[in-house]
Amino acid sequence: MVGLVRHSRVSLHALHIRRDKGARRRPTWLPLGSAPIVDPLRRHEHLLLPSQGHHPSQWAIVATRGCGAIGRASTLSCLVTRPRRSGWDGVSSPEESNPLKLSILIASVLVCASSPAFAQTEGRVSVGASVTVNATTDDDVASTAGVGPLVRLNPRAGWGPAGAFNWFRADLTDPAGGDNDFARLRVRPLMAGVSYAVGSGAVLTSFSFVAGPSFNKAEFHGSYVAGPGEVIDADNSFAVRPGVGVTWTVAPRVAVIGFGGYLINRPGVVYRNRFGQDFRDRWKADSVVLSVGAVYSLF
Repeated sequence: MVGLVRHSRVSLHALHIRRDKGARRRPTWLPLGSAPIVDPLRRHEHLLLPSQGHHPSQWAIVATRGCGAIGRASTLSCLVTRPRRSGWDGVSSPEESNPLKLSILIASVLVCASSPAFAQTEGRVSVGASVTVNATTDDDVASTAGVGPLVRLNPRAGWGPAGAFNWFRADLTDPAGGDNDFARLRVRPLMAGVSYAVGSGAVLTSFSFVAGPSFNKAEFHGSYVAGPGEVIDADNSFAVRPGVGVTWTVAPRVAVIGFGGYLINRPGVVYRNRFGQDFRDRWKADSVVLSVGAVYSLF
């Protein structure tokens, strides 16, 4: 938490925090150099900053965060106070110490405000759910958005396998015009390929390239009344999808994921109207793919 007072000038003071089992954490002001600095990952934490013996009522900023190794909670607090007189005793004048004060203040706030990071997601296979948008590039093929299940291989730094399904169903416009329901194109590619991941700690960025057959089907919409001899069909095709994904591990087995890519898929859709006129290669399934979701690593 952060608390502010109205003082315009601030300096740093010494704070000693001791954590005992069953005891409340209480700040104690210490003279400079009166206690050693102890590793904050251990049971007792000591944070010593330049002290002038000011009373805690003069606190200007209080920042508290959890820090330490995974699975072990600890507390680190940074306090900033306003001096009662100009200059730091035995250090320098206010004019000489301003850059130093500012540097210490910024570093202290950044250390206190940062959150602990987990390593890469444990396990190899994760399951979850994602929201996916397929923004088609063909005006005659409607864009889609939906929520669906997700199965993925957890990425690791370096080269690795990649796979994607990227299934969706889109409405097709009627060549005769009008806004009435006409037909739907179902696209079901099965793609595999390679990826290369970079990054360290909790965040990995993966660059992938996958390709494979796409099993497609076109059919009239349920509300469309087809005339005599009117038919529509779609051939299978070959799909390619380059993309970039981000994996953010928020717990040892939990990750938030995001993806952006471009799907190239050109199924051969053929439509014959009631007058025997054929329409070919009018509809394309190319789309910009955007996805965000969460996964849990099973094993």
